[in-house]
Amino acid sequence: MKFLLFAKHIVCAILLFSVNFATAQKVVTRFIERDEAAEFERLDSFRMLHLMIAGNIYQNEQQIKNSYDSTRGRYSFNHELRYIQPILNLGDITIANLKTSFANDIGSPYSSPDEFALTLKYSGINTLTLANSNTGNIDKNTLQRTQQTLGTMDIVSTGAYTNNVQRNGNCPLMIYRKGFRIALLNYAILANRSEVSKEVVINVADKNLIESDLRAAKMQNVDFVIAYFDWGSNQQDIPSYTQQNLARWCFEHGVGLVVGVHPNAVLPMEFVEYYYNTQPQTGLAVYSLGNLLSSDTSLRNRNGIILDVELKKNNFTGAVTLGDYGFIPVWNYYDTITMKNRSKVSALPSAAVQDGNVFKQIPYIEQRRAANSAFEIRKALGTHSDEIQYNVTDNVVNNVDETVQLTNASLNNKLSIFKPEFMKQTDAPLLAKRQLNKEEIDTFYCIQFYAMKKLIPLDTNYYDHLKGFSVVEENGMYKYYSKGSYNLEEVMQLWLRVFKPRYKQSFIVALLNGRQVRAITLQSR
Repeated sequence: MKFLLFAKHIVCAILLFSVNFATAQKVVTRFIERDEAAEFERLDSFRMLHLMIAGNIYQNEQQIKNSYDSTRGRYSFNHELRYIQPILNLGDITIANLKTSFANDIGSPYSSPDEFALTLKYSGINTLTLANSNTGNIDKNTLQRTQQTLGTMDIVSTGAYTNNVQRNGNCPLMIYRKGFRIALLNYAILANRSEVSKEVVINVADKNLIESDLRAAKMQNVDFVIAYFDWGSNQQDIPSYTQQNLARWCFEHGVGLVVGVHPNAVLPMEFVEYYYNTQPQTGLAVYSLGNLLSSDTSLRNRNGIILDVELKKNNFTGAVTLGDYGFIPVWNYYDTITMKNRSKVSALPSAAVQDGNVFKQIPYIEQRRAANSAFEIRKALGTHSDEIQYNVTDNVVNNVDETVQLTNASLNNKLSIFKPEFMKQTDAPLLAKRQLNKEEIDTFYCIQFYAMKKLIPLDTNYYDHLKGFSVVEENGMYKYYSKGSYNLEEVMQLWLRVFKPRYKQSFIVALLNGRQVRAITLQSR
């Protein structure tokens, strides 16, 4: 009997260890309120710098249209980052990847109203990276105006330049805060670029270029280097060998932290063992931060993380090391209830939503989606990092929002005051349909994997490759199509790798202006 009882305890202990090992993390609770007096009470031999590093920030035409307040005659994007700005404002340096621009052209799919730049300022974001696919679709004048607009908001940017003269004077981006000299390097791996962007200088992920920029940073006595990459593909679930190899190479040449975006979903992080100046070191590589602000309603693309990092500097030796760090899961909620026939996206801290501390009117299904998203992120990252949870509540959100609106400044840069009344208001959304660009009228490819006489709903909760599918009724048949792309090779690889083994009758279809023009198989190629 005693043996059975002992065995029962052993089994329970093993199960408990397995559950803990699955997440392999602890939750670190922190407070939003800043105790500046406590900072001075710390030992004077060290000083601290707080970094908040987030992922992609998107805007699409529907989000812009739904953010227009016709009664006041102006745009308001306050709802998009309102619930996350108490956290972003805690960073001495808060970084994100901007996937839009400010061209003062409401008809452009790659541009946003200037009012959105003010929202970014109030949220606490003070540094933006521009080396990405969106910049590859804008011209030189648009980039110049984007830089000027961000400059008026006291937001610095890097990664894209109007010419090489501007790049030589501003790359690497040196940021000076609290006695730290931080260099931010930003690069992109672009499969293709639009012709309009040929005059724009975008940092490409070339080792020779990165090495040259690192030498320039060292000549300025840099304390710590951050490399921020736009890399990977949208269907990616794990880091590629190319990304891992590039991350290791960066560490071996003096980079202190490697982060990435582009897959629009959170990818695992890992510790990289390497040697620098003949000394063994360990670097942290976060391969994808996901989306801070999404433009896609698919569940896969609605999550992201904020990397919360503290840097520690020895005041006597000048050595800078990576201190405490952790991740904060973020969920994008598309609100279709508050305003009839309109949806508004809001970035929410997942843990606070899960516990019912913020946005208490959120539908139960969305609350569960936020919780499930956070759970998957914890499984992916928990073996390498702790989750950080701040005491974000509706009262905290309201207090922070009122403060930044009254002072016209973010909490992490109180002296940078901007008067919104001096901003030229952007024109109202266009009522008529805009003229389609070449990409939109070009051939579009997707995969037809079903054709049935009866419409049958598909459960996409367990099959990621079916998420975002569409159904078209044609000649009495219901045809099921996967998400597609203008890149035939990308769709072909997806078909060969995922769909063809599962759906023997599947094939690729080519659509022109929404109409099927041909079917593509291996034989037809």
